[in-house]
Amino acid sequence: MGKYGTNLEGFGAFEGGVNADKGAPLVSTSSDGETALLFGPAALREIQAGVANGDFAIPPDAAGDTITESNPLPYWTFTDVNSAGAITAAIVSDAGVGSGNVLTFTIASGTLTGKSATLTRYIPVASSLSRSFAFYAEATFDGGTPSTQATAKLVCQFYKSDGVTAISGASFDSATYTFTQLQSPTGITAPDFYGIAPDFTTMTAPADAAYLKLTITIATVATQSAQRVVGLTEVRVTNGVPEVVLTDKSDPATYPPALLTANNGVLNLKSGSTVLDLGDGGELTLGPDVQLDATNTVTITSGSYISLAPTTNVTIDGANSEWISRATNTAAQALVNNTSTAVLLNTASATPTTGSYDPNAWFVNANDEIEIGQDGFYAISGNIAFAANAVGRRSLSIIVNGADAGTTQVLASPAASTILSVSTNCYLAAGDTVRLTALQQSGGALNTVAVTGVYPALSVGRIGA
Repeated sequence: MGKYGTNLEGFGAFEGGVNADKGAPLVSTSSDGETALLFGPAALREIQAGVANGDFAIPPDAAGDTITESNPLPYWTFTDVNSAGAITAAIVSDAGVGSGNVLTFTIASGTLTGKSATLTRYIPVASSLSRSFAFYAEATFDGGTPSTQATAKLVCQFYKSDGVTAISGASFDSATYTFTQLQSPTGITAPDFYGIAPDFTTMTAPADAAYLKLTITIATVATQSAQRVVGLTEVRVTNGVPEVVLTDKSDPATYPPALLTANNGVLNLKSGSTVLDLGDGGELTLGPDVQLDATNTVTITSGSYISLAPTTNVTIDGANSEWISRATNTAAQALVNNTSTAVLLNTASATPTTGSYDPNAWFVNANDEIEIGQDGFYAISGNIAFAANAVGRRSLSIIVNGADAGTTQVLASPAASTILSVSTNCYLAAGDTVRLTALQQSGGALNTVAVTGVYPALSVGRIGA
């Protein structure tokens, strides 16, 4: 061996290439034209996606046969845990995927509950005493038989350099997916990125980690009433680092690179004198002039602006869009003659509907009013319909904290129901109350109309701070 590990002058010194033990090309010395490849599929896959033969481009010796100990899948280990041959795997040709192959798992009809098989491999990982590297894995499935009786799951476990010692507490896994959920291309990730509250705390490689073991488990959760199949199209591993440096695209000679970091639970993006800081307290700061504070208030001083692409959607806080309430009455109400009467309300749904919505429970049914839960400027509207009667006037008023904040009045319709709407904008503080009153001068009792489209209704919606 030479000083630097070899006494070879280079690959050009000999013909041929470097192949895996079953003949799969890893490195080639051929450079003849545009179809020549320096790295074979397995080697390039490990470089680009972190997993050798993660797309199953390299089949076993007997390509279409069941994978067994004597017909292994290169770079992977298939283990029948306890199904006694009822759960099998084989490479199936598929022109719809880039590698041309899909690894298909089959569970025989009648397989009992609690049976499983695994597909495993070790991935060398970067690690350091400062724990600067984090990892996640994704396995993409497709073509699952519509069934909740069979499942798939991906588990990751860090190991020490001996490849045998699992590091305690250093594992993370995906959710468990039924074959029904894997009918169309679906990437399942470990940790579960798509969970309601995903746990990312174990993604960071321990200081003594040398390998990450991937375990894909196919299991039964009931006795199989028919044969089940699912295809595994690819597996990949991706790593993250504590900082990302972004070179200025337009004028790198003038402007320094931007730096994206995560420190003590705070996400920071710095470019020159502009700083974006997303901390645990919910504070967003864009330089000295644009600020979103913990109370969800945006301040933009003169000369500053925020530019968003036409298709950009911005959500500051899900609760901000819920500072609204609309209450209705689904039953007719009898109003006495020439007497201002509180409009009765009885319906306000926590789930938005076409008729009513009250996500924060502002509607007070006992008082037929809406109690404001957040300071701000509000748009308020009310509507009502009176039964057909051609005599006298009809009016509808918005009452805020007992005082009239807006009224509309019309002569009764001569031949049909009289429909009124009233609206106003005003500043309301938390605890303020809003209700409606109505007046009719028909000369006797008169009912409101309670049918779809003209229910009595009171609406409030926050339009600004």
